[in-house]
Amino acid sequence: MHESHGELLLGGTRLHNVHVELEQEEPLAGRGDWMLSGRLRVTQQEAQELELERHYLLQLEDGRAGPIVVTRLEPHNGELRAAFIPHPES
Repeated sequence: MHESHGELLLGGTRLHNVHVELEQEEPLAGRGDWMLSGRLRVTQQEAQELELERHYLLQLEDGRAGPIVVTRLEPHNGELRAAFIPHPES
């Protein structure tokens, strides 16, 4: 697992400096996007901004980005983790 930070674009707004735990990170052939999956550590307030199965764009601090879908929210050690997978149309 690779840890990073990034921004999650939520339409007209974004979550800044989100802690990202990456399980998959592969470039998409012929495109600048990446296939990303893993978990985001989010606060209760940030979790209220998220919708399950909605398309988002995750931009990592190193410049890589990829379309994702949040699949579930789960409590973990007093915080929340938002599990995500690559957007199915990627």
